[in-house]
Amino acid sequence: MTYNTPTPARAVALDLRETKWVAKCDRHGPVSMALDKYGDPVADVSAAYVYTSRAEADEAVRLHLHRHAAQDRDVMTPDDIDAAQALNFSRDQWRALGWMREGKVRETADGFTAFDISPDKADVSAKINKRRVPGLWLAGFVRVSAVAPGVRAFGLTDEGEDAFRRWSQAMRIGAVTEPEKDTKHVAVKDGPYRWLSAGDTWPGEAEAAQAAADAEAKAKAEAAALRKAEKERAALKAATPTDDELVVIDALGREGLDENAAAVLSAAYIGHVITRYRPGATSVRLDEGSNDDERHVSRTYNVNGVEKPITTEADDRLSGIPANLTDATADTWHALCTSVNERYGVYRLDLQAAMDAGRAVLAVLAAGEEPEGEKSPKLLNPADCTPHTSRTSSPGSNPP
Repeated sequence: MTYNTPTPARAVALDLRETKWVAKCDRHGPVSMALDKYGDPVADVSAAYVYTSRAEADEAVRLHLHRHAAQDRDVMTPDDIDAAQALNFSRDQWRALGWMREGKVRETADGFTAFDISPDKADVSAKINKRRVPGLWLAGFVRVSAVAPGVRAFGLTDEGEDAFRRWSQAMRIGAVTEPEKDTKHVAVKDGPYRWLSAGDTWPGEAEAAQAAADAEAKAKAEAAALRKAEKERAALKAATPTDDELVVIDALGREGLDENAAAVLSAAYIGHVITRYRPGATSVRLDEGSNDDERHVSRTYNVNGVEKPITTEADDRLSGIPANLTDATADTWHALCTSVNERYGVYRLDLQAAMDAGRAVLAVLAAGEEPEGEKSPKLLNPADCTPHTSRTSSPGSNPP
């Protein structure tokens, strides 16, 4: 079987008449990037080199792909090796360039420090020689930016990125040898480096640092406000009854419901509350004091971490129902809808059973047939279930 993969670089026409062409490559970022006349990627297509024919653009693509292939194979031309040897980075210089490339180096009044430099250990940092970073900066390999008052961050310039890549490649193929001491490169900067440890700054640096710090603080405050608003919206949503819940609450307040029908509606209401945001949750419990004459469901239910209070109407109805049930009806309600952990006295609702019972009652209500005392046992008839011999079921028991 033959597998074909798309070519990462290609020629792309800029107009319908195909009079203007650019070369693009997919290997330089999350999106395809155009190339300049040197074959380097540019973020804005307006900065790309424009060819007048597809043949010229195809040739640029071929050369660009050849460069990728050479890099992939770690193949270097004699000129590339000569350029790498001229860099002559020491191991410490190369390592410092790598840390700055990853944005891990900061300068403060205490000097230069690289943070989080260990691949397998957290919070490992290292001090950097006072003159190493300024020396690389003077050579044009490093760019400096003020990120907060009294704090500078570092990255690599295009020249520094190319030098780091070239030296790393030459080291991999054994084309160069590291010197023991740092190499002093030719300075390309007009003025000397200004150390924070000496209290020196560039004009406008303090203002830029403060602006960066203010922008970061503003972004953090906005993110915190967004998280707070989301939390408040979630809490409000959890505390607002759904239409189905309102129907059940209304039904609980009707006259003429006997104990069996009320128990079914209780289970339906509990099922609606608990399954709204977390299907399968089991967080129903009894209030303190679960003697035979005090048994009733809790007045609050935990909905996915949010304590949701029951409305006054439903609370009044639910609080009195289980305590007034006959032994057979109480046992049937528990068998249908709960299991109990005897050690902790925590009742766990069987959601499927509760929702099945709730759907049956809601169907009756939707049809406009108000349950009557003599008809309600059909909804929850003790004779239809196997009653328990006691008020509590065994740990981990399941509804029949």
